[in-house]
Amino acid sequence: MSKTLTEVTRDAADLPAPERLKLARILLDLSEPATESSDDVQNAWDQEIERRLQELRSGKVKGVPLEEVTAKIEARLLEGTAGLRRCFHLKDFSPPPLSGVV
Repeated sequence: MSKTLTEVTRDAADLPAPERLKLARILLDLSEPATESSDDVQNAWDQEIERRLQELRSGKVKGVPLEEVTAKIEARLLEGTAGLRRCFHLKDFSPPPLSGVV
């Protein structure tokens, strides 16, 4: 018998942070259509990285310290956690801290 989305979500919430990250990557890979070859995707990312580096080096944009980015992400996760708990009836679910995951 297959599990419900709620059951799968509860199981996923019990996984250690690195395993949840792997699961998220697997689900993203499964949900994206295979329309572009990996070479095309890699070339597009290479161009995007080069563009962003040029913007940083030229001063057009400024970098944001990792600590600030991490704090903003954690705040957003905590804001969204209440909705997840209500939707999936997860009383004790809270997102893990981001430190050590990346």
